Amino acid sequence: MTHHYHAAREAGITLEEMLALDGHTYETFAGFSQREKAAIKLAEELTLNVSTVPVSEEILGVSQQTQTRVKELFNEAEIVELTIGIASFNFMNRINRFLNPDFDVEMPPDKLMALLK
Repeated sequence: MTHHYHAAREAGITLEEMLALDGHTYETFAGFSQREKAAIKLAEELTLNVSTVPVSEEILGVSQQTQTRVKELFNEAEIVELTIGIASFNFMNRINRFLNPDFDVEMPPDKLMALLK
């Protein structure tokens, strides 16, 4: 969390935007564009559905509604880039979770850390 927090801040992401990612608050958060909301939904489903939605129920792990919305808002190259980015973060998060490296950076604000509990 700490390394993602600092990278996000450097990229211009506000604390309010990070807090809006809790639950489904982002869906109604005025600070995100429709494209950003669709990308967040795609990330959510590609990350969480892998272990909760059987392949027999949804072969791609992404709902038809999300697939349609993403295809409406992004071109093919952007969809590939989003998918690779999401998969890369999932890959690194799983490695970091197991290895639990000690990042020598300042901890994020308590409000943000509370979301992890």
